[in-house]
Formats: sequence, C-alpha cells, structure tokens
Amino acid sequence: MNDLASIDVRIEYANMAKMNKIRAWARKNGATVNVQRYARDAYEGSVKIHSPWNEGRGIVDGKAAELRALIRDLKAG
Repeated sequence: MNDLASIDVRIEYANMAKMNKIRAWARKNGATVNVQRYARDAYEGSVKIHSPWNEGRGIVDGKAAELRALIRDLKAG
C-alpha cells in the first residue's frame, strides 16, 4: 500500500446501523475502519482509504468524496 496517497475520512458520530453501512462500504472499497465506542450506541473514528500503486490519486479522491457523501446522507437521515 502506498500511504502517500491514502486518505483518512473522519467519522464524528455514528450509531450501530450507520456503522454497519460504513463498514460495508469499506469492505467493498478495500478501506480500513478504525472506530471507538464512547457510549452504548455511539461510535467515532475514521476510515482510511488506501491507495494501491496501480490506482491514481483521482480514484482515491473519488472514493473519499463518495464516503463523505454517504456519511452526510446517513447523518441527515
């Protein structure tokens, strides 16, 4: 993995249902989820989107934008 082009996306708050959706997205896109539970049904942390050597920075930026939109939609819903 090339950490120079990897991107961290912050998760400020998510309940279990939202975390399941974020984890599913991460599995599909080869990302790593690092969260901590700070209340009974409350999580915070980040998702690291890795940039393999054969993917350009634009692809990683697109994945980050897609994840940020998913988190924004989950927050609104």
